[in-house]
Amino acid sequence: MPQSHYQVANSAIEAERRLMYQGSARISLDVLHFGRGQPRELDIDHVEFLKKCFRNEDCQRLPARNHVPAIISRQQLVNAMHGSGVSAQQLLAGELSDYPRLEFPTGVQLECLHGRHRIEAGQEFLLPTEKWWIVDLYLSGTSHLLRSDRN
Repeated sequence: MPQSHYQVANSAIEAERRLMYQGSARISLDVLHFGRGQPRELDIDHVEFLKKCFRNEDCQRLPARNHVPAIISRQQLVNAMHGSGVSAQQLLAGELSDYPRLEFPTGVQLECLHGRHRIEAGQEFLLPTEKWWIVDLYLSGTSHLLRSDRN
C-alpha cells in the first residue's frame, strides 16, 4: 500500500530529527530566543493561563512533551559542553541521568522552534535562581519541515 503524502512527510521529519538531535539540557531562559518568523505571535492571555497552571500544578519542565526545541551551531554546542563540563553522552542520556545544565557566554542566544508561551510564562513565574527550561538541541541546518513540526 503506497504511503500518503502525510506519512512520507512524517517519515522525513523523524529521520531528520534523529540525525540532527544532539540531546537535551537545562538552559537558562535568557539564552532562549524566538524569531519574528514564529508561527504564533505572543498571546498574553495564554501566558497568563500557563502561569495559573504553573501555580496550580507546578511548573512541569522535565516531561518530554514540555521541552522546547532549539537550533544550535556545532561550535556553540562544543563551546557550551566544554565550558560546562558536559559530555555528548550526558546530553543524550537526558532524563535517565538528570538533565545536565549547559552554560553559555553572555550574548549567546539559541533560536527556539516553538514554546514561546511556556518560556514567557516561566520568565514571569519562576524565581530568578530557577529560570531554566529543558531544551532539545538540534544542529543548525535543520530543514523547514522539522522547524515547522510541533510534535
